[in-house]
Amino acid sequence: KENLNSSIAINEQNCAIEVIENKNRPYLQVSDLEPVVKWAKYSCLFLIIMTALSILLQIREFYLLDQIKKKKISEAKSHDFFVRSSLIGTIVASLSFFIFLLVWVYKANKNSHGFGSQGMRYSPSMAVCWFFVPVANLIVPVLVLREIFKVSQNPMEWKEQKGSTLLIAWGVVHACNWFMVNLVRSIDKQSGLETISDLQSFTLLKILGLAGVVIYMTLSWTIVKKTTNNQRLLFGHDYLIC
Repeated sequence: KENLNSSIAINEQNCAIEVIENKNRPYLQVSDLEPVVKWAKYSCLFLIIMTALSILLQIREFYLLDQIKKKKISEAKSHDFFVRSSLIGTIVASLSFFIFLLVWVYKANKNSHGFGSQGMRYSPSMAVCWFFVPVANLIVPVLVLREIFKVSQNPMEWKEQKGSTLLIAWGVVHACNWFMVNLVRSIDKQSGLETISDLQSFTLLKILGLAGVVIYMTLSWTIVKKTTNNQRLLFGHDYLIC
């Protein structure tokens, strides 16, 4: 009976200690990255497929422009419909991936604070907000991801951890895509595309921009996967995300 009472007392004490530890580590109890990562992966794959389709249609448009006098008007209209549909699909897929990426940034940053790291510059809310600040959103998101990436490697000594060239590449492509999108919009609004050569040059520019989207998605998913796997190891899980 005494042994039983002693065991109960020890269990109650352990439970009390666990409750206190949980209160001191609130971030680790509320953020689960798995559902977000799963849907981010699906949206990334969908976006890559839609972007690849858009690139193929833009290539076809380039050759149609080269032989426009030999093609029927009905075929041109049909092709224009598919081009517009693929671009709309690409935009929808981009928005969905961007939303899941922001949710992942929020949760991954929240976990990073909960791992016991000290001196982190960005809070979970501000880590997301910086993606919407004009001009600053070309630079600060890279710093946000870099901080999360380093903390996920070694929370106690994260400032001494080396960054990844992957993040630098992501930052460069991120900025280039922003400039490319604005350049395409600017040219499209000017309506100065009068000759076949101008239209072909504009088509090549759109193909280049779409290729940049594929590279951006690939780099983004690689960063999400590596960082999530590092955080899973910190949580004590021994299986990784593929």
